This record gives sequence, C-alpha cells and structure tokens, in this order.
Amino acid sequence: MNGIIAHSQSNNSYRHIIHLHDTLHELTWCVMRPKERPSFTRELLEELVGFQDSLKANAEHTSFMVFCSGVEGTFSLGGDLALFAELIRNNDEKALREYAELSIKVLYNNAIAYDLPLTTIALIEGDAIGAGFEAALSCDYVIAERGSRMGFPESLFGLFPGMGAHSFISRKIEVAKIEKMIFSGRMYSAEEMYEMGLIDQLIEKGEGQEEILRLVTRKHRKLALVKSLRDVRMMLNPLSLDELLAIADIWVKSAMQLSERELKIMDRLVRAQNKKFSTMTEA
Repeated sequence: MNGIIAHSQSNNSYRHIIHLHDTLHELTWCVMRPKERPSFTRELLEELVGFQDSLKANAEHTSFMVFCSGVEGTFSLGGDLALFAELIRNNDEKALREYAELSIKVLYNNAIAYDLPLTTIALIEGDAIGAGFEAALSCDYVIAERGSRMGFPESLFGLFPGMGAHSFISRKIEVAKIEKMIFSGRMYSAEEMYEMGLIDQLIEKGEGQEEILRLVTRKHRKLALVKSLRDVRMMLNPLSLDELLAIADIWVKSAMQLSERELKIMDRLVRAQNKKFSTMTEA
C-alpha cells in the first residue's frame, strides 16, 4: 500500500474499502479491505455502491479506476457463503434476491465504467474466487500476478456463478469453455487464464502498483486502446442490466432449492475460508 499512498489522497469515510485518489495520474484506487473474511458481505457491497456513486459525482479528474484488494494473497473469496446458507435455511428468498441485485449493481457499474470516459482495471494479487473473479472480469483490463489462482467453485455445492460470469466471459471466449470451467469447480492459475484470454497481463509478484502507474502515464497508449475496444464490444454485443438481473434471478431460484447436504458443503468452505483468513491476519 505504501506505493499507492505516496501518490494519493485518502478518503477515510469507509470501513470496508480504502478509497485513494492520485491527482497526478488521474487515477482512483478502490482497495477492498473487509473487516471480516475477504468476501462480498452486504456491508462491503453497500460501500462499493457508495464509492461508485462518489466516483460518478467527482469524475472530472479521474481517467482510470483500479479495483484491488488490501488483503495479502487474496483478491476476493467471492460471495458471502455464510449469509447464503443462513438465508436459504430460513427460506428468505427476498433477502437473497436483494443481495444478488446489490452485487449485480456493483458489477454492472464496473462493466459500463459508470457511464464515464474512464478505464477500469482489476489488479489480482492472490486468489479470486467465484464472485471475486466475476468482479475482476467486469473491469476493462485485468492484471494478475503470476501464481494467483482463480475459478468458480459453485458447482461443488450445486450452484453456478450467477453474478455475471457467463455475460462477461462469453464476450471473450466461447460458451463451451466457460461451462467446462464452471462444471470443473477447479482453480486455474493466472497463467492458464492468460492463455485462455481472460487475463490481459501477467506480472511478477509485488509489481502491481508499479505496473499500474506505468500503464496510466500519459505517454502510454495501451489503456486508451483498451477503452476504445470496450466501446466497440458494447456496441456489437451490448451488456444490459436486465440480462444480468435475469441470470441472477435464476441463481436465486436455484440457490433456494439447495439441499441440506449441499448447504453443509457450503458450511465447510466457510470454515476453511475463516481458518485461512484468521491465519493471514495473525501472520
């Protein structure tokens, strides 16, 4: 974080994210730093919506937005599985749908760059799982450290990634490869994802901030081309909010049908996540 802070002014009005603005490079950083395990809790999602609203209201000096994590070794562990299991057991479909719609709002805003003339960048430094990887894929340009892992484990407990995976990935690779990835439930390396075309750039560990600053300098035209190509893709194959919400609705209905056996698998994953996160915070 030190490299970012050296160039930036901080907005400390959030609990679960760090908002920094680098006036020199017209660059805004959105650093996820959840107080619990690094997943998309409702509190984190609500703060991300607030951050996005603030960005749209103060976009005059922002040309680039970087979405990253302040948790070492983890971009995001994805959706809040503990909450999902609780809501499903309580038969609270309304609350689960509200969570899904909140998630879609965050990712859709990323995907359309907030209707602003800026370029969004995801910086993956560690695991990006489920909705965490979907969030990264909603950005215009995805940079990942070598050795990072990403994938969709939802099939392990009878679900599919419902926050935009099909919509984002199908605009880059064929559907058959997407579904093979989803059905496998396995984790892929950043190198494998780069070969598939889902990662735009590989970097060595610890080089993320330096590479971001290099990319956003006025002398570098790569990201200008990235933005132009996004506009072309959106023209040829528009992404609509209705499309994402309709898929999320299928996800909610599928989730409400999960068996107790599948929910116990979800519980085990939550315990593993909690153990990993407690180990990281103690280190």
